[in-house]
Amino acid sequence: MDPHTLIMFTGAGVFLLAILAVILLRVMNKRDLAVEPGPGSDATDMIVRGKTYGLHTIKNVTGPAHWALSLPVGCPHTFSVHREDAMAWLKDHLGGLTKVLSGNKHYDEEFEINSNEADWTRMFFADQENRRLVQELFGLDCSAVLLNKGRINVVFEERDSLEEGADALSELAARLPKI
Repeated sequence: MDPHTLIMFTGAGVFLLAILAVILLRVMNKRDLAVEPGPGSDATDMIVRGKTYGLHTIKNVTGPAHWALSLPVGCPHTFSVHREDAMAWLKDHLGGLTKVLSGNKHYDEEFEINSNEADWTRMFFADQENRRLVQELFGLDCSAVLLNKGRINVVFEERDSLEEGADALSELAARLPKI
């Protein structure tokens, strides 16, 4: 192989790896935002139709802020739901994830559900109405739905979606078992 061809192939490989790295960093950044609000967030309350929700502004170093709307639910279980993406595909093929399937092929192709309580989570998402409510939230620019430590959190990319998303969040919270 002549030196020009070798340099061209090496350059193309480096370019493709750089693109993959940028994509993975963006995907990981979105997933990091979906974690519980941390010290870089502002906590306040938001009242929608007489119901009080926790509201956290999540600062994002590489992009716009996101907002987490939450409700206390008293449910002892945990799960997280994200859209399927490149990072999910990589983790699925590299291992290390506790992925749960809802039993609905189309839903499982669109969303990734993770939990350490696979049986309970599978039963919860086997219910069509629970899946519909989560889909409704994602239709409002939601990037994650998280149930953890007795609270359900929904991370939105657009502040304008909060009030509309509050209704679906409230319905979903009401469907969760209480201790």
